[in-house]
Amino acid sequence: MAEPYTGRPMDLGNMRYNGCRSITLYCRCKHEATVNVDAYPDHLAVPDMRLRFRCSKCGQRPYASRPNSTELGQKLNPSG
Repeated sequence: MAEPYTGRPMDLGNMRYNGCRSITLYCRCKHEATVNVDAYPDHLAVPDMRLRFRCSKCGQRPYASRPNSTELGQKLNPSG
């Protein structure tokens, strides 16, 4: 079994380098939102971005933020 990753989390600069310019935020009320993060500096960690937003439905902070997988998939599979 592979060892769990214990390194630093992905930052916005690395995410952009990999072709992704937005994150998806997940709230406990089951609401999801995709947000463009071009205005934020490269050194910010993707998981910490959740602390900068509030859910537009319930007002709580999202419990997770991840790179927008739709954009990442386009870079990894440009044909489809």
